Amino acid sequence: FNDSNGDARGACFIITQSKQPLPLLVWLHSSLYPASSISLTGLLEQADKANLTGTSDGPLGYHILLPYGRSTTHFYPIPDDQGTGWDNWYRNYNRSDPALNVDVQAMDYFINKVLTTQSNDYQIDKSRVFLSGWSNGAAMAVEYALNTPGIASVAVYSAPDPYRDNHDPCAQTPYPTNLTPIRILYNQCD
Repeated sequence: FNDSNGDARGACFIITQSKQPLPLLVWLHSSLYPASSISLTGLLEQADKANLTGTSDGPLGYHILLPYGRSTTHFYPIPDDQGTGWDNWYRNYNRSDPALNVDVQAMDYFINKVLTTQSNDYQIDKSRVFLSGWSNGAAMAVEYALNTPGIASVAVYSAPDPYRDNHDPCAQTPYPTNLTPIRILYNQCD
């Protein structure tokens, strides 16, 4: 997939075997580490064990979608001011605007592709699309979920404030279009 800037974008889709529809977990990597850093989270090990259905007798497991960020400027301290990541500072989420944030465009594309592709290999519970991420990916996950219908909830680790971080060149008061449940976990350092 090429975004509206002409940049090639990619994603990895990890399927958990199940005869029943499973939730989809979209995980966004941080700006200093690639998508393979998901291996540090425990999410891969839980992909066939966790119950994200909201019922005690629901099927176990979830599918994982790992979109890849792009090389972009970040308004974080050095060395995290450049590199692969997500642009959560350009806050255009208007899907009908040609100037839509290209990271939002890429996420929309990959999520829609996974949700609408007919396959004998997997089924997705479309009412259970979850977002998660780490650091810059966490900020993007929070912002995306607050501005995108159909996201069940968000749980992220070490998210900078996607609207008013201390280096933000254009701090804003958020006016989310969706009141998505969010859980943010922090440590003493990122």
